[in-house]
This record gives sequence, structure tokens and C-alpha cells, in this order.
Amino acid sequence: DIVVNGLKGDPDMSSVSGEVLLRGAVLRNARLESVSGDMEIEAAMAPGADVSIETLSGDIELHMEGELSASVEVESYSGSIRSDRGEVKKAKFGPNQSLAFRIGEGDARIRIESFSGTVDLRTDRK
Repeated sequence: DIVVNGLKGDPDMSSVSGEVLLRGAVLRNARLESVSGDMEIEAAMAPGADVSIETLSGDIELHMEGELSASVEVESYSGSIRSDRGEVKKAKFGPNQSLAFRIGEGDARIRIESFSGTVDLRTDRK
């Protein structure tokens, strides 16, 4: 497992089967990957952040904290997507789901991909 509290900056983290827990972080340029482990991320996004989160079969829970200006794109092949923002779209053919939305000016870019895991997004709504 990877457990990190209070990180600020540009993490590049990978896990094969362990869980990734990232709490109280401020992300600028981040790449987080997991094959089968779950990811639980509670983070604020720095202005202009570029964040990529990918998993093959693990679940992703992302809580975007604080003031947020971001463009968010989420794709899942056979998993499900839940979010308190935007509308999840299902493909006409196949199990694909996608979600795209913008908060504020969309300064940060957040991309999330999961093959078969569940993606759960939450924001501090205002």
C-alpha cells in the first residue's frame, strides 16, 4: 500500500495490487496509476494542475477539495461512474461510460480512466 498525507507538488505513483491513499494533498502535475488496487484521493488542485489517474480493475474515489477551477474527463469501459457534478453518459453500444464537465474557468485538467473499476467523484460544492 501507498499512504501519503499532506503532499504538495508533482507525485508520480504506481501500484500493482496495493491500495493508494492520498490525503490532504495539493496536486500540481500528478500521475497516479494502479493495476488492481483501489485509490482514495482527497486533494486540492493547484491552479493550472495537470492530473492523470488510471486503474485497470481497482476503484477510484476522488474528493476534490477547496476552490476548484478545472476541466474533468472520466472514462470507464465496464465499470461505473458516479459524480456530484455533470451527467454520466452511456455508449449506445458496449458498456462504456463517460463524464465531462467544467468548474469555473477550467484552469486545471483532470483525466481519469478505469477499465473495470468504479469511479466516484466528489467536490466541495458551493
